Amino acid sequence: MSQYRKVLAASIFAFTTIVFTGALVRLTDSGLGCEDWPKCSSDELIPAWAFHTWIEFGNRLYSGLIGLVAILLVWATYRLQSQWKSLRPWAWGVLAGTVGQILLGAVTVRTDLNPFSVTSHFLLSMVLIWILLVMWSRTSNPIGAADAPLILRKASVGLGIWATAVLTTGTLVTGTGPNGGDSRADRLDFDIQTIARIHSVTVWLLLAGFVVFAIAAHRSMPADDPRLFRLRLVLALIVIQGGIGYWQYAVGVPPSLVLAHVVGSVMVWCGVVWIVLAFYRSPWIRYR
Repeated sequence: MSQYRKVLAASIFAFTTIVFTGALVRLTDSGLGCEDWPKCSSDELIPAWAFHTWIEFGNRLYSGLIGLVAILLVWATYRLQSQWKSLRPWAWGVLAGTVGQILLGAVTVRTDLNPFSVTSHFLLSMVLIWILLVMWSRTSNPIGAADAPLILRKASVGLGIWATAVLTTGTLVTGTGPNGGDSRADRLDFDIQTIARIHSVTVWLLLAGFVVFAIAAHRSMPADDPRLFRLRLVLALIVIQGGIGYWQYAVGVPPSLVLAHVVGSVMVWCGVVWIVLAFYRSPWIRYR
């Protein structure tokens, strides 16, 4: 199992960093550095050196590596003893999602960075990270989610669902804003101030929900319960992420701060999933 967890850790690293390299493609205006798919151009499979071209093509090469990682994960899962066979559907889910990402990448290029396609690309990455974190949780020593009060177990799921709403509204802001990956890319037809305020409200509500949840958890659980530290850490991440969001909006969304915001969004998402898995154990997510 220790070797398998190394494969899982490598998978989590790979599927997290591909989000950052994808953001780098968009923020350097390299989204159409390769204007065709699967070849870079109509007459080039591997392009000649050019900055924007190789930022985009490098991300494609990394996506191919991600595909190999997903295949390795399925293979490693089947190598486990039979009592861990409940992990197999999750591993296949990672591989299926990876294939979906490749197809979405093709659609994104062929539609000249359609913002809905780009949004779907990002959100599917978040789903894949969620699946991998579930697998990691299933193979680690459980904290004892069933010991938490029932109201906290249910509320943790609500926080996870609301975090999904935060991610979704965030992608709408990105799809409306100036960093579209290329000057030729279409943008969503929203008023940027309005959609940014809607996203801000969802973040404030998530923060408020976590504050109430943390207070309730501290009152009803032992002070040395490790889940309380998790809560404080995720609360800090949400506050920092919100601060970066306001900062980037105030100074005109420079690419460097947008990249920091993307990194923060992945960290907050992982933190929220971490909390849900620590407090709520679903009957259809089995340990063995």
